[in-house]
Amino acid sequence: MSTCMDGIVQQDLFSGTMRMDVVIPEADRYRVLSEILPWIKLGKVVNHHRALRVDINDGRPLNLRLHVGALIAQGMNCWTDRETEEMVFYHAGVRLLCGLSQSSETMDHTSHTKFRNQVGPEGIKEVNGIAVLSIIVQAPRIFIQSEFGKRGSTEVKTWRHRLLRSG
Repeated sequence: MSTCMDGIVQQDLFSGTMRMDVVIPEADRYRVLSEILPWIKLGKVVNHHRALRVDINDGRPLNLRLHVGALIAQGMNCWTDRETEEMVFYHAGVRLLCGLSQSSETMDHTSHTKFRNQVGPEGIKEVNGIAVLSIIVQAPRIFIQSEFGKRGSTEVKTWRHRLLRSG
């Protein structure tokens, strides 16, 4: 039997990062969310709640889309801050939701914890309410037929309830 040596090469130890394209299906819940969420409204809500606790114009600029997307994904899945950090780093759909589809940027759990604490329970509840309302109004059928729908409508209701009560 002959051997095909395609792809068998010595990797350059100093090559840096590699790029890989990943196809995210149209019905993927994170892709749908990234397209239907009112990001400007979410940004204003988050900044309003953060401004109650900190000076939002002081310090290093915060990637708001990254942290708001991570906050919503975390609420959907009941992830810890460390799990959220890993999912933002590794999961293509979550990266798309966080606005990182063409970026190598990521976040660490401490910055996410700090962000979540700055937004506070009231702000998180308001953000999740906006997310759920956007789904109900713009994409109820897609969400029921997507990954959630494969698991049953009870899980959709549970997820909606979890988002609305988290904070």
